[in-house]
Amino acid sequence: MRFYNVDQLKEKSVDLRYITPFVASAVSVIQEAVGINAKKKQIYIAKGKESLGGVSIFLNINGDVEGQIIFDLPPGIATVIAKEMIGLNLEEVVKDDEQKELFKSAITELGNMISGTAITKLEEHQYNCNITPPQVYVGPKTRLTHPSMSTIVIEMNTRVGDFSINLINKKDHYLDNITILAIKTSQDLVTSLVHEFLPKGFYVYHSDDFDATGRYYLREKNVDFIFLYADSYATKLDSIIHDCRDIYNDKKPRIIIYSSRKEADFLNRIKALAVSGFILKDLPLHQVMAKVQGIFARMGVKMSERRKHIISKVLPEDKFRLNLLHPKTNETIIGDLKEVGVTGVTFTPDETSLAESFLEHMDLKDVQLNLKGKFIMVDGVVSGRKDDEIAIRFTSVREKFVHLLSEIVFNKISSF
Repeated sequence: MRFYNVDQLKEKSVDLRYITPFVASAVSVIQEAVGINAKKKQIYIAKGKESLGGVSIFLNINGDVEGQIIFDLPPGIATVIAKEMIGLNLEEVVKDDEQKELFKSAITELGNMISGTAITKLEEHQYNCNITPPQVYVGPKTRLTHPSMSTIVIEMNTRVGDFSINLINKKDHYLDNITILAIKTSQDLVTSLVHEFLPKGFYVYHSDDFDATGRYYLREKNVDFIFLYADSYATKLDSIIHDCRDIYNDKKPRIIIYSSRKEADFLNRIKALAVSGFILKDLPLHQVMAKVQGIFARMGVKMSERRKHIISKVLPEDKFRLNLLHPKTNETIIGDLKEVGVTGVTFTPDETSLAESFLEHMDLKDVQLNLKGKFIMVDGVVSGRKDDEIAIRFTSVREKFVHLLSEIVFNKISSF
């Protein structure tokens, strides 16, 4: 946990223009609604954040600012709010489900008032944003944000205790995907490419017939690298390479030759074609992958760079399912997957009314994915919710399951 003053936050490229509207809105609304005056105490950046054990209001922001605002109110302030809004102590609210729902409705309205005021103030700062309806959590201490996420925490002081405003800017910068097209290579090699590169944000496609599918991928998929098995084109290699390059007008894909041939005249021929790399077929697959990474590095493509995650839509006929044990109610939740990726999934519960019980950053253990009889077990965290659709980001997944997910995504993105 580190503390910063305003100038230091500016140096770290923290845009205070979108923070100020939420602070001002919370101060004015809480003062008007329950008569509590608040003033800013301190600002710091924390990795992960635990609630204060009273009431937490979650607001998602979309538009010019992408992120989440969490108002975290401790029991003291929550008790005052409960008394002012519905005439009950917080202890009574927590013990009685009916009163708890009544209180949540009141707090939701408080969240709507804060977000409505904030939207107006954001517009004054030239931000065009939408704020989703608030989610409310009432109960003991729980994790508000994942430990890997940086959270700007603004502590506010009142006569009945401190509360915090927590801001998460999700507009993270990911590089564009890289696309690899393997032509006439073995299935084992394609599988190795999928396992090695797809989880890191590389699209991988495979063509067994250049005229039938290779040309299509080159026209439609913005290919960056072609992995060409030269032995399949002994007499037509030059024309195939020229065709690969001519399909593009502006961008020419880099070509890596994969071959068992190593005689001098063949190597000179390859050199004359100005390809980006040559890899011997005799090498073990793990060495081939290392060679590919080396060629990528020479071309300025680093494996350590974060790229956009590759997600595939799930069709109804896929019948991909999910089940998990709800961490708060211990109820078994079953639903249909809507999207699948190596880093996460989205799903809709069969009982759609249960969707609202999934709060962002909620830990999920032993999530089981049933992908047409292929079972995968992962741990995850709720990374978002829109209507009845819940997004889960994986936090722990075994390597063999990463490979299986990579193959499933590869098969789906490869289908015409």
